[in-house]
Amino acid sequence: MERNILPFVFLLLNMPSLLSQIGLSFLKNEAIQFIDHNKEHWTRLSDSIWHYAEPSFKEYKSSRLIIETLRKEGFRISGSIEAFPTVFMAEYGEGKPIIGLYGEYDADFNASNKTVPRREELVKEGMGHGGAHNLLGVGSLATALAIKALMDTKKLSCTIRYYGSTAEGTLGTRAWLARGGFFKDLDLSLYWHPAPVTAASTRTWDALIDFNVLITSKKVDVLRKDANAHHCQSAAERILSTIIQTKQAAASSNKVNYSIASWKNELGSPPDTVLLDVRIQCSRQSSALEIFSKIKKELNTLSDSNVTCALELKRAHHQFLPNVTAMKQVFVNMQSLGPIMYSKEDLAYTQQLQAFLKKQNDTIVDQLIPFQDVSADTTLYGHSSDIGEASWFAPEIYFVVKCLPLGMKMHHWQGTAFTAHAIGHKGMLQAAKIMAMTIIDYVQKPDLQKKIHEEFKQTTRHYTYQSLVDDTIKK
Repeated sequence: MERNILPFVFLLLNMPSLLSQIGLSFLKNEAIQFIDHNKEHWTRLSDSIWHYAEPSFKEYKSSRLIIETLRKEGFRISGSIEAFPTVFMAEYGEGKPIIGLYGEYDADFNASNKTVPRREELVKEGMGHGGAHNLLGVGSLATALAIKALMDTKKLSCTIRYYGSTAEGTLGTRAWLARGGFFKDLDLSLYWHPAPVTAASTRTWDALIDFNVLITSKKVDVLRKDANAHHCQSAAERILSTIIQTKQAAASSNKVNYSIASWKNELGSPPDTVLLDVRIQCSRQSSALEIFSKIKKELNTLSDSNVTCALELKRAHHQFLPNVTAMKQVFVNMQSLGPIMYSKEDLAYTQQLQAFLKKQNDTIVDQLIPFQDVSADTTLYGHSSDIGEASWFAPEIYFVVKCLPLGMKMHHWQGTAFTAHAIGHKGMLQAAKIMAMTIIDYVQKPDLQKKIHEEFKQTTRHYTYQSLVDDTIKK
């Protein structure tokens, strides 16, 4: 009897690939089981940071808790980086690839609340984790230790790093990490953030430069003696003219705004001091630098024996560069993992808080937002973050995971009501699994690595990272 041997030939030819996929699946399952097996540990750590509720730059207990956890696991610690006492780097393993994870643990002002479905402050007018950074920091920690466990059993070979940082959306300490060379040898990094949805985003984040212009001069009497004298007011008018012209000529993807912080004088007597606050926000890094250079060039022409012009940089965030190839893999892993499953108690808690707020009910279903490549969109996003710094050194992954229902305000007491609740904990564990699965894909798939880095080289071909921050910025 004749048999069709073609299926067996196909199987034989594809056996190495099939075995590789099976091995990959085993590794991912092992990482997932590690995270699930230790979920009570992650929850305790996250809730401890939730209770500490410390402000940016003063998260002494929170950073110490994470550092000691990593140190006990054998990570090498570099602490108090760039004079920031709560910024650190922890590293485990040797050799390439070097993979970075980001942790944050700062709380929000006036966001204190108990884990109850109503407004009930834990500390009157106190700090609270409305931005869910307690979940963010420990979610990345859980990923780091899951990957370490695979490395310890010789199933994975890489170097894993955990960057502890703060003030992501304000001063942005990762700009100093970039300046200090802490990202220069990265091969890949992953950043996640708690959110009301789960999505693998390919959206770029804006470049942003905030600075002050301080103009000072000698006192002059323009009515009686010095009608043609160059003075503080004339210099301020010239630089304002340049800023206003730039603002009016800017494309919709570029924004230039200013405010006059200080300008006091009497008629006939120009001020001896003018202080201007200026913000440049652009969808593309090159545009932000071009506008910044134009304003600096004009300032340099205004200083003379009578007038001094000084520029003080307050904040500088590079545009975040998404990597579409990497984000597609994140989306695949999100689909493979499946949605977060919520209990009846989770639903009841959500509905009670929604009733308290008189909001429409959200069934709190974790529905994955379909993948879409919007990386070429040049529309101004309206948000900037220091997550963009590392994306110029190596491909960087950014995604969000549902940790609270739709309609709840983040960086607010409403967020705090969920960030020490089972709903927040489940999102944190989900994020840790997604990152672990994606790291395993990257380390074990040379072809994926190649495609990710080819895209990165293409994206960054016209610009080499230039640090804008310096020690004049008030830390």
